[in-house]
This record gives sequence, structure tokens and C-alpha cells, in this order.
Amino acid sequence: MNFLIFASNVFKGLLKKTPAKSDNALTWWAEKKLKHLPANEPNTCKILGNDFHFTDGAAFWHTYKELFREEIYKFDASNNPQPLIIDCGANIGLSVLYFKSIYPDAKIIAFEPDEKNFTIAGRNIKNYQLTNVELHQKAVWNETKELRFLAEGTQISRIVENEKIAPSPSVVTMQAVRLRDYLTQSIDFLKIDIEGAEFEVMEDIRDRLHLVKNLFVEYHSKSGEPQQLHQILNWMHAAGFRIHIHEACHALRRPFVDKNPLNMEFDLQLNMYGFR
Repeated sequence: MNFLIFASNVFKGLLKKTPAKSDNALTWWAEKKLKHLPANEPNTCKILGNDFHFTDGAAFWHTYKELFREEIYKFDASNNPQPLIIDCGANIGLSVLYFKSIYPDAKIIAFEPDEKNFTIAGRNIKNYQLTNVELHQKAVWNETKELRFLAEGTQISRIVENEKIAPSPSVVTMQAVRLRDYLTQSIDFLKIDIEGAEFEVMEDIRDRLHLVKNLFVEYHSKSGEPQQLHQILNWMHAAGFRIHIHEACHALRRPFVDKNPLNMEFDLQLNMYGFR
């Protein structure tokens, strides 16, 4: 192949990987940089015309891609310009920003128990001047109580109330609220991404799911423990949802022979959608 033709094809390929400039579009070059930033180091990325704060470039890029490029949380509230959204597991606030980008007048009740994530989320909400957002530094659970929480300052911070886990400075006492108490009216979108605590919460709210128009649950199958997927699906079906499922991350590529070879905490993660 002629070198000029080859170079031209390479250049055209790079152009295809570089999105047209917009307020929330990251270029291919910016994405490459994010993937290789060191973890636990404060940084910013400009989206929607402002600086968004984060501490893990690879995790930020992954979430940004899911939310702003693939739009996995996009839902239709065209008949309600002020939808009510409950965000359980808001992390550093990127989901809150996405919801506000599609429904600026939405009311959002967000929960993020991890202190580091909560602080960054609050900073981003303030930096973008987002209004009508309630951000609570609390975990969601099946009762209001204090419980044990593994605070890693990452996307895998989670409740460890019912787990056997060695004492660690990262295991803290955290105030939890009962999500059921917030399901007292019509909810346009309920997001539950709480790193393995979804079964207990879903069991507690199953008879109030009829109040929810759009439901997102990230299901986590804990390695070496009984799977609870079928029960969550039954509750969603009983509530009248049409169900759709995507794989949330690559776990066991050859599940018949790979019995969790990397000793992962979760051997399956699924994005589960319930809609009407």
C-alpha cells in the first residue's frame, strides 16, 4: 500500500475516534490521558463547560463514557419537566450532573456514604451551581441504624454489615437510612448502585416499587455466596416492570471452567433496567 494512502487512512481513523467538539465531549486524546492518570490524585476534567473534580482518572473515564456517551441512565420524562430522581450511590456526583444535564429542573435526592466521595460530589454540585439537589452522606439500607461501612474513597466503598471482614482503619461506623421511607410518592427514576447491598434494600422496598416509573439496579453476585438474582427479578416482575439486562463489567469470560481465577469479590455484575 502506498505510504500516503496508509497515512491518510490512519489520520481518518483518528478523526473518527475524536468526537466533534461540544460541552461534554471528551476527545480520544483526553480519554487516553484519563486512563493513565495515577489513582488517588486530585485532578479535573472540563465537561459541560466547567471543571469536574475527581481522584481516579480511569474510574472517572469509565463512568463518564457510560453516562454521557452511552447514556445508560437516559429516561423519558417529557410529560414532567420536574422529575423526581433518587440516586443511591452518587459517588463523586457525575450521575447527578448527568441527570441535571437532561432535566435541569429535576429534584434529586442523592446518597453517598463515603466521606471522600461525598466531599468531591458536594464540590462538583457547588461548582456547577446545581440547584434542587439534596446530597446526604448516608448509606441506604433496610432500616435506619448505624452500620459498618468500608470507606475506600473509590467506586467499591460499600456496606459490610453482614460480612466477615478484618478490622481496618477503612472500616467505619456509618449512619444508614431506610430507603423505603423515601418511597412515599411517584418516583420518576430510582437508581440503586450500592455495591452488593441491593438485595436487602430491594427486599425491603418490593411492595413500593409500583411507585417507581423507571428503575436501575446494579446487581452484584458475591463470589462464593448464593446468588440472589432470581429473587430481585421476581420482585421487579411482580411490580409490573418490563426488564432489560446488560453486563456491567467483564467477570468470568469462561464461567464453565474459570471459577473466579482472579479471586474477585464479585463474580458477576449486571445493569438491570425496569421500565413501564
